[in-house]
Amino acid sequence: MDPLNRRQFLALAAAAAGVTAGCAGMGGGGSVKSGSGPIDFWSSHPGQSSAAERELIGRFQDRFPTLSVKLIDAGKDYDEVAQKFNAALIGTDVPDVVLLDDRWWFHFALIGVLTALDDLFGQVGVDTTDYVDSLLADYEFNGRHYAVPYARSTPLFYYNKAAWQQAGLPDRGLQSWSEFDEWGPELQRVVGAGRSAHGWANADLISWTF
Repeated sequence: MDPLNRRQFLALAAAAAGVTAGCAGMGGGGSVKSGSGPIDFWSSHPGQSSAAERELIGRFQDRFPTLSVKLIDAGKDYDEVAQKFNAALIGTDVPDVVLLDDRWWFHFALIGVLTALDDLFGQVGVDTTDYVDSLLADYEFNGRHYAVPYARSTPLFYYNKAAWQQAGLPDRGLQSWSEFDEWGPELQRVVGAGRSAHGWANADLISWTF
C-alpha cells in the first residue's frame, strides 16, 4: 500500500468529526496550517472512549508510521468541545479534526470552517456505502459531506403494550409525526389527567429524536 500523507489522513477522520478548513476567523480567510507535524484531533471522552480512541489511533499509526496523531481532550462533552473550537477560530490554533455532534456540525459548515470531504473520499478510496445511508446523509449540505458518522447514539422507543391495546392502537411503534399527533390524545385518555402519556429520557438532547 502507498504511504498515506497528512492530507489524505484527513479524509479518513471519523466524526461526526469534522475536518477543519485550517482557516482563522469565523468566516475563514486565514492561513492554512502546515502540512507537517502531528494531526491534532480534538475529542471528548466520557466513559471509556479515550482508551478506545487511543487504540484506534495506535492501529492507524502502526499502519502509517510516517503520520502521528495527537489526541486532545477538548471538553467534558460535545458542547464544551464546540465552544472551545468556536473560540479557537479567532486565532490559528485550531485542530485538524474535531468531534462534533449533530447540533453543531452544520453551524461550522455554514460559516465555512469545515472542509468538504467528498474529494478526499475519492483520493484515498473511501467506500461511503460502508456507512448507513441515512446517517451519512445527516452530514450533507449543498451536495457535499462535511463529516462522517462516528459513535452515533441510537435512541430507543419503548411503549406500554397494554396501554396501546386499551387505546385501540396497533401493536407497533409510531411511523410518522402525524401518527404521533393522532395517537397522543388517545393514549392520554387511557393514562388519565395528571399523568404524561409520553416522555423523553433525556430532554436536554431532545434534538436527537429529530
